[in-house]
Amino acid sequence: MNPGVHEIAFSYTPTPSHPKGSDRSFGVQTYQSIMRRQLDQRLTGLGGLIGERPMDGWVKTIRRALWMSSPELAQRMSVSSSRANRLERAEVDDLLQLSTLRGAAAALNCRLCYVLVPVEPLENMVLRQAYRRAEEELSLSLPVAPGPNASEGAKEEWLETRTLELVDHGGLWRQNPASGRVPRTRDDISIEGGVPSFRHGRRGQGRPEADEVEP
Repeated sequence: MNPGVHEIAFSYTPTPSHPKGSDRSFGVQTYQSIMRRQLDQRLTGLGGLIGERPMDGWVKTIRRALWMSSPELAQRMSVSSSRANRLERAEVDDLLQLSTLRGAAAALNCRLCYVLVPVEPLENMVLRQAYRRAEEELSLSLPVAPGPNASEGAKEEWLETRTLELVDHGGLWRQNPASGRVPRTRDDISIEGGVPSFRHGRRGQGRPEADEVEP
């Protein structure tokens, strides 16, 4: 951890509209939140385990590892040799249809596994986006946000509360035409131990209701 940087965990008191979940202390467990955590468990580390696609593509790489010629692959796929060659080039150029790739995989006695691997946990993405939307509402002086004369502490407390309200809220990812003027301040917000937390060097420091962990 960098010197002078604190870890802040939101303090949260459940309300009737946001009851405290059995193992998720910052809000009600929705279908989306449960699905995100299940996906995070399945996909974490998968990208590093599989690695990048081989330079020659998966089809050509596995075909060569099997000591299978291109005409032999074509025969197993019931296509011409030229078609098999074009197929391998198309994979490298990201032009190969999934149905064709699935057929090539079957001809190589392989199973096609199609997956999107997030670059970070899905829970973190949603929480960070909810915070950004809350910042937009504050910066644009929307009716739901504190007024311009509110203290920094009051604004910060509102941002944290509003973030929790916006999680799994409709329109979370809708782009606001005026959002380009809004600063992005907490890109390191994340879920730690089931509680929203973030590391920063500006807002929230010194607040009595925030749990600070010295580096």
